[in-house]
Amino acid sequence: MVMFSATWPAAVHRLAQEYMDPNPVKVLDDRAHYERLTAFKISLHWLNRMGSI
Repeated sequence: MVMFSATWPAAVHRLAQEYMDPNPVKVLDDRAHYERLTAFKISLHWLNRMGSI
């Protein structure tokens, strides 16, 4: 079985440890940095929200 996730909640991690092979393969991206994360905020007029999305 293969499971992919960028973020593992603790409960899911415990289940995976219990039912899967205890030797997981981890793929890490050394280029990944928290600086890459970007947040966007879009302000829309309440009458035009659905038409803009």
